[in-house]
Amino acid sequence: MIPRVTRRDVEKFLTTVQRLLSDEKFDIDNDFFLIKSRKNDTEHSTPYTLLSLDYDVYDVISVIKALDVEDFSEIKIDEDDPNPPLLYVFGKIIEDKEVYIKIKCRELDDATQVICVSFHFAAWNMKYMFRK
Repeated sequence: MIPRVTRRDVEKFLTTVQRLLSDEKFDIDNDFFLIKSRKNDTEHSTPYTLLSLDYDVYDVISVIKALDVEDFSEIKIDEDDPNPPLLYVFGKIIEDKEVYIKIKCRELDDATQVICVSFHFAAWNMKYMFRK
């Protein structure tokens, strides 16, 4: 069952993610993962989107660091994880196209990792919970 999410929950999540990505100890090779799996729908895949935008992992991190509560769309449960963290879904207009961004945090013994599960052109018009 997907829990109800409040504006405060999203603010707290974004604060955590942005703090982790801005920390001087942040190690892009160990603390951040960008999932680049290919879908059958190539146009809505992370590799296609990165290539179209001429983006690399540093650009993705910059976009995530600039997200705010109004960019929040929905919350999902990570069904691929036996101990599932919540997946936060955001949308951002980049070069006149809506980009679907799904991220989560994974707690390890000595660190927290930020995982960008999706970063691709949206396949549908997204709805935003806290946009006026």
